[in-house]
Amino acid sequence: MNVKTYIKLLKGVEASSKIYVCPYCGSKTYSKTDQFFCSYCEGLIPSGRAVPVESIQQASEINNLVRSSKFDLAFQKYESLADYSINPYFAYAEALAYIELSNYETSQINYTLNGFMEENIVHRNNSIAAFSKARLLLAKSIETAKKEVQGGPETAPYMHAMFLSYVRLGDFKAASSVLEKTKKLGSTLVSEYESMVLENNIGEYDKTTEDSVKLLSADMLSVNAAYYLAYALFKKKREKDALAILNAFPGKDEVPAVGRLANEINNYLGNS
Repeated sequence: MNVKTYIKLLKGVEASSKIYVCPYCGSKTYSKTDQFFCSYCEGLIPSGRAVPVESIQQASEINNLVRSSKFDLAFQKYESLADYSINPYFAYAEALAYIELSNYETSQINYTLNGFMEENIVHRNNSIAAFSKARLLLAKSIETAKKEVQGGPETAPYMHAMFLSYVRLGDFKAASSVLEKTKKLGSTLVSEYESMVLENNIGEYDKTTEDSVKLLSADMLSVNAAYYLAYALFKKKREKDALAILNAFPGKDEVPAVGRLANEINNYLGNS
């Protein structure tokens, strides 16, 4: 596999694509079509589905609050959304915000403090509480999705929300079951994407590589596949190739996972 081919492709995407705002989490994604997977939350935005301007504005506000570590305000805005109780992506995206809060609290732990480090105990407990809340919201997203799924192709986005929530919960058996149902709906793009995500999470990195390359092809382009390709290459001891792909990721500053993976690889290589 020639990594340079995909680096060139990704640079072309950034130069020629539109920037879309995810109506669920407010992050920006580069895409050549109006059907895409959000680069942050991985939610599916189907082609031709009109998204109200108000929804985009609200999601952008929430995203800005999360990025500014104003988590309480972000959570309040999520739960005040008109479609919060019927759209599984909102509970799912809010769960991701709680995971960010959990990570933030962990980052505040300081082992150079003197004494019993009571402040660290507070941050650790806050991190655990935020992660527990995230798990509850993921379960809520699943239950909401189940109510909305009717069995036709139009339900693929809701099933995808269910799939993502199961993956985040580490329930790969349930995620695999959703994937099989998605395949029966005939949604090739979604099933290929979910296969890649599942394979990555269960450590099948050769298959992850195959599917990510397929999703980087001209007719099924998904920029998120570049992240999964980089992750698989890292696990296959091709660290420099992985870093090169991450550096070419369109809009990488909008995707915390890209930065975290790059940092992990650099630390592994001993780079400053």
